[in-house]
Amino acid sequence: MTRPSAVTLLGLALDLRRLPLTAAALAAGEIDRVRAVVIADEVTGMDDEHAAAVEAAIIAKAPGQTAGQVRAAARRAVIAADRPLPASARKKRKKTRKPRPSPGPGPAHSRLP
Repeated sequence: MTRPSAVTLLGLALDLRRLPLTAAALAAGEIDRVRAVVIADEVTGMDDEHAAAVEAAIIAKAPGQTAGQVRAAARRAVIAADRPLPASARKKRKKTRKPRPSPGPGPAHSRLP
């Protein structure tokens, strides 16, 4: 096994530690490594709670889907798992927003003959 292959495989193993449903589906042969990598990639950077919600939303259909379909489903689940701000935070954000000035002619315009 080459060093890059080993690094990739080790990375997947580490990712699967926080994705138990994906790890179980991979171990049972329900999904292949490509689908497992797709799921792990799509939840990268999410906290464990959100990653678990995404995983739970997509894992049942993943065996019958292509890797591209799993990726699309995961992206939709990521959006669905993203919680909106509480009403108080939305009000505060709205109050603190200032209108942006419209951009005028920039330096490129001032150099034209």
